[in-house]
Amino acid sequence: MKFLLIASGERGRFAQHFNIGYTAAQGNVAGAVGGVGVASLPDELNYTGGVEFIATPRVTLTGDVVGRTLRGAGHLDLTSKSFEYNAFTPGRPGPDCGFAAAGFQCASASFDEFTPRSGNLTLLLGTGGVKFNLRGNLLLTGSVLFPLTEAGLRSRLTTVAGLDYAF
Repeated sequence: MKFLLIASGERGRFAQHFNIGYTAAQGNVAGAVGGVGVASLPDELNYTGGVEFIATPRVTLTGDVVGRTLRGAGHLDLTSKSFEYNAFTPGRPGPDCGFAAAGFQCASASFDEFTPRSGNLTLLLGTGGVKFNLRGNLLLTGSVLFPLTEAGLRSRLTTVAGLDYAF
């Protein structure tokens, strides 16, 4: 179930809009993430704010900020973890890691891995675009979408182009 409040207005060549909503999710999503077979869907807070500026009668510039806060979705932190192992080095005795045999000695290596952390996950994106009226009812649009935070899975830059015709 989603609840949404929408507000917009314009004054002269400027227009603005703002949306805020809450999504009450129910159910589970299947999949294995970190050994979890089933995960519950998180509720989320959605918000968007943006402006439009009519630069000329045929060109409009747009900008938006789009956000989502996933309640209790958690985070993945990149942490370094050390692993011990027995390395075989002929003729070089040394301390063992639980395997005592000639030529084996204890060694370690560090690798980065993801560690889950509880909490809310906030995703924030920005957009910028332009609308150009080619002629009559033919509209050419172009925009870019880019992350404003380091949270979640994201692309560095997403582009969109469109061609609209009104009958």
